[in-house]
Amino acid sequence: MHRWLNCQHAVDTEMLGLTEQDKKKLALQKEKEFNEQKLQGIYKTQYSITDSPWPNHVCIQKMKPLKEQEKQLKAKISELEAEIWS
Repeated sequence: MHRWLNCQHAVDTEMLGLTEQDKKKLALQKEKEFNEQKLQGIYKTQYSITDSPWPNHVCIQKMKPLKEQEKQLKAKISELEAEIWS
C-alpha cells in the first residue's frame, strides 16, 4: 500500500507540472516535517525523564544529550524554514 502511495505521489507531482524549484521546496517541507516529528519525540522523552522517580542528578545527566539534540533540531528547522521561504 505504501509503495503504491509513493507511486501515486510521483504521478500526481508529474501531472501538476511542478518546476524543479517547487519540487525542491516540497522536499524541504517534507524534511522540515520529519525534523519536527523528531523534536516532538525528544519532548516526549524529556517529559518522561522529568516525570520519572529517578533522583534529580540522574535526570539532569540524562537530559544533557537530549537538550543538545533539541538545539540542533531547532537550528535545522529554522534553516529549512529560511530556505523554504527564500
